[in-house]
Amino acid sequence: MKVKKMAALILSMILAAGTLTACGSGGGEDVKENTASAPEEKEAVAEGDDGTVYQVTLAMPVNGPVDEKNDTLDYLNTLVPGLEIKVEGIEIGSYWDILNPRLASGEIPDIIHCHNDSMYTSYLSQGVLGGVSPELLKEYMPKYVKATEEYGIELWSLVLKDGMVYGLPIMSEAQTHPFTNAWRGDWLKAVGIDKVPETVDEYEEALTRFTFDDPDGNGVDDTYGTTLRGKDSTPYLFSSLFGAYGVFPSMWNLAEDGTLQYGIIDPRAKEALLKLNSWFKKGIIDPEFAGVDGSIRTEKWINSQIGMLSDSTYYEVNEGNSPCDNLKALTPEAEILRGPAPKGPNGDYGYINWSKYTNRIIFGKTLTEDEGKLKKVLQLLELMDTDPEVYNRLYYGKEGENWKRNEENMIVKIPPYSDPANCGALGTNIFKDGGIAPVPSVKAQTVSEKEPEQYKYAEEGTMVNGENYFGYLSKFISDDINTAYNAEADTLYKKNFIDFITGARSLDEYDAFVEEWLAAGGEAYTQAYNDCYKNVESIMAEAANIFK
Repeated sequence: MKVKKMAALILSMILAAGTLTACGSGGGEDVKENTASAPEEKEAVAEGDDGTVYQVTLAMPVNGPVDEKNDTLDYLNTLVPGLEIKVEGIEIGSYWDILNPRLASGEIPDIIHCHNDSMYTSYLSQGVLGGVSPELLKEYMPKYVKATEEYGIELWSLVLKDGMVYGLPIMSEAQTHPFTNAWRGDWLKAVGIDKVPETVDEYEEALTRFTFDDPDGNGVDDTYGTTLRGKDSTPYLFSSLFGAYGVFPSMWNLAEDGTLQYGIIDPRAKEALLKLNSWFKKGIIDPEFAGVDGSIRTEKWINSQIGMLSDSTYYEVNEGNSPCDNLKALTPEAEILRGPAPKGPNGDYGYINWSKYTNRIIFGKTLTEDEGKLKKVLQLLELMDTDPEVYNRLYYGKEGENWKRNEENMIVKIPPYSDPANCGALGTNIFKDGGIAPVPSVKAQTVSEKEPEQYKYAEEGTMVNGENYFGYLSKFISDDINTAYNAEADTLYKKNFIDFITGARSLDEYDAFVEEWLAAGGEAYTQAYNDCYKNVESIMAEAANIFK
C-alpha cells in the first residue's frame, strides 16, 4: 500500500478545523442545511409603496457553510423595498433528499434552483410550480429577455408549458466548453516529458511515469497518475478518454443508421473500458477511485497525490480557486498546464460539453399566486442577473476585501475567501452553486481577457455536441420515463461501469451487460429519446415564436 504524505494529513486537519469553525457547533458533514434569514439586529426591511412587506424564500444548493447572519443576505435584503428574503441553503449532495419531502408536505419555496431535469418535470406534473405569462416577464425583466434573444431565444423552451413560463432558463456559454484536463507541468519536466500529452499513448506514458518515477522527488512511493470521480460522477468519469474512441458513454450518440444510441452500449465504449481496465491493473489510476467524489479528488490534487485532473473545468485551476491556490500554498513550485483531449487510434478526440441549454431557476406556485409579490421578485431577479455591481456583490462579496481584479482584469477571490469553507459569515456560498442566472455580458466582466486561451482545447476535436452526440435532450424528457429508467437500468449501468474498470466484472461479459441494460429499461429509454430527437426542433420553435 502506498504511503500517504504528511502534507496531506496536515491539510486535512486544517480543512477539518476550518469546517468546524465555519459551520458552528453542529460542524462537519452532519450539517446538511443552512437556513439564512435576515439578521435580528438588522433594521426593518423597507416597506413597498403600498406598505406591504412580502416574505420570500429561496432554496439553493450550497457547497459550504452559510451562517444564519451573513453579509450577502444583508445586502440582498436592501435591493428591492417590500421584500424580506430568507434563503434555505441546502448542502448540494443532499439537496433533493431534503427539498423533496418539504415540497410533498406543502412547504414550497418561492424560488428554487433546479439542476435536475427529472425534478423539473416531476414538479410540473405535481403542481408544485407556478406559471408566469411571457408578457409579464417582458415587462419586469426586459434586459433578461433581451439577452435571451441574443443567446438563443429558443432557450425558453426549457421552462415553457402551454404558453406559460415556469422559471428562468440559465444562460451559460461556459457550458459549451467547460472541460479541459489539467496537468502538473513541474511533474512532466521532472519525469523527462517536455510537452503536454496529446494522444492516448502519450497520456499512458505520462501517467505511468507520474506513478513510478517519483515526480515530486521525495523518495517515497506515494503518487498516482490520476484519480476518477467514481462516487459522484460515474457516468462522466474520464469522458475525454472515451472521446478518443469516438463515443461518450453518458450521451446519446448518433449511430450510422441516423438513430440515437446511448453511449455505454456502443462497442466503442468497450474499447475505452478495456484501456481504463489495463491502466487500473497497471496501477496508474488511484485504486480508491470508486469512492472518490469532487472534493476528495481536489484534495488528492492539492496534496500532490495525483498529477492530472481528468476533465476538470478550465476555470477550476485559475488563480482564486482552491485547486490552484491551495496547491501552490503547499507546493509553491507547482506549475499547472491545460492540454488537449487525448487523440485515439482513429483520430477521434474531444471534451464533452453540456450544450448552451443548461439549468433553470424555477417558480414555486406560492410566488405566482400573489401578483404583487411576483412583480417585486421579478424586479429582484432582473437586478441580480443583469446588473454587474449587484452580481459581483452577491457572488464574490466586497471588492478589495473579498475579491480583486488581477492583471488580466479577472475577478480573483482574496484568500481565505477562495475556499468555500471560509465563507460562512460572508454568505457567498448561497449562490456558489446556483441561484443567480447572470446574462452573458454580466458573467463576461468577471473573467480573464485571456479566457479564450484557457478553454481553447475544449473547443477542439471531432466530438461535436449537436452533431455526433447530443447533450440536451434530457431537458425535454418526461419524469415518468426518467423514473422508469432510474429504477433499475441506471443503477445497473453505474455499477458495471466501475466493475469493468476495476476488473470486478470481465469485459468478456460486455455483450451480456448490454442485453441486461436493454431488458432493465434501456430499450424503452432509447425509444423515448429517439422520439424526442424527432420532435425537439418543433418544441424549440414554439418557444421562439412566443418570445419574438
